[in-house]
Amino acid sequence: MINDTLHIGDIVVGAKQPFSTENRQSYLILNFAEHTETGDALIVYQEVYTGKIRCGLLETFMAKTELLLANNFCFSQACITLGEKHKFYPGDIVRHFKRETINEQELSSGKYLYEILYYAEYLEEDVVVYRALDALAEEPFKMWVRPVKMFESEVDHEKYPSIEQQYRFELAVRRTNNSTIMMNR
Repeated sequence: MINDTLHIGDIVVGAKQPFSTENRQSYLILNFAEHTETGDALIVYQEVYTGKIRCGLLETFMAKTELLLANNFCFSQACITLGEKHKFYPGDIVRHFKRETINEQELSSGKYLYEILYYAEYLEEDVVVYRALDALAEEPFKMWVRPVKMFESEVDHEKYPSIEQQYRFELAVRRTNNSTIMMNR
């Protein structure tokens, strides 16, 4: 997703309320994504004061904020997850269950492999922000946002009886400090 006004690393603040300078929050722009179910253009941002990561509609976010510092990369873009309540970590590579159905060429392109980038909140729901690793896709490395409940759900084996994978997404690679853990399949 290309945005001509906001860029990754920009710092924005909440637009001034009439007669008030209180409660103006600063936000660090982390990335842009598309909601998997609605197709909405979303922005992934971090509240500078609390460190909380959120998603919001790009159009609404732009209407309610104003640019403070353009392309300011001095802030850490470290991900603060929503506790340890999720089965994946930022940086994990996961495979979608449909990876079982593709040919060797598609396997080598990274089709149905995704990198977990952040956990965030969107409309008071936990969501996962992730990007495709398919180098041959129409939009390679596209960013997506999906509700965590759906992301971590089991495969519908009635709809997909030949799929062996138990969950919609399963761990393929986890990097820890100086090592990499590769999962089978």
